[in-house]
Amino acid sequence: LTWEGDGRKMRKQFHVGDKIICTKNSDVPIFVPEEEDENKSGEEKSEEDKANKTKALEYTVATDGTYEEPPDLNLKTKNERLMNGNLYKIRAVCRGDVMSSGTVDEEGGGGDDNQVVGASEGVKVSREYYVLDDLSGDIIRAPPDMLVKKTKITHAWALSIHKFQGSEADTIVYGLSGSNYESWKHVYTAVTRGRKNVVIVGRYQDLEKAVKKKPIRRQTALTEKVRKLMGVVAKKREEAK
Repeated sequence: LTWEGDGRKMRKQFHVGDKIICTKNSDVPIFVPEEEDENKSGEEKSEEDKANKTKALEYTVATDGTYEEPPDLNLKTKNERLMNGNLYKIRAVCRGDVMSSGTVDEEGGGGDDNQVVGASEGVKVSREYYVLDDLSGDIIRAPPDMLVKKTKITHAWALSIHKFQGSEADTIVYGLSGSNYESWKHVYTAVTRGRKNVVIVGRYQDLEKAVKKKPIRRQTALTEKVRKLMGVVAKKREEAK
């Protein structure tokens, strides 16, 4: 965290190698490679290549040492829905020319260097972006200002069982809380997140207690409502005979 502006507001800082998570569902402008039009002739493609021979990748601000952005990559903008709970690792921070779609929200909020207002369709603009690895083999490129503004990204080196539910990783480190509310459901959800390895940190007694603990029964009116509904159905069946 760093102080920003008048010194009264804290701003999160993200760097290459950080693991981040989206905490809000939102449509975000991302940068994807331009697809080559198969219907165009070789001469048309050649002329278009000359017209777009501007620097695609201006420079790489930082990288984790294992990822390298292709220097001749041509990017365009499209909207994609990023969901609460999406987990990524920042592989690189780059700046390059991106083809504007003219239809998505491309107004940056991270300073003059990354601000694009009302870019027309087909216009190439210089944008800074994160290269994000979803840890499943897919790469997405997104402007950091829009990730912060729209999906409320935050650091995700450790996640609660609830947050990580539905996701998986090769290796999971599960820290036992020792709480009296921790039940076998928590243990089951935690250990089934790991594809290959699961490391449990804590006392054996706490693990045994959690496995034997029955979940607290939820106090809802669902049982009563179902019972009444089944009674109405049974009564109508009797009347129909």
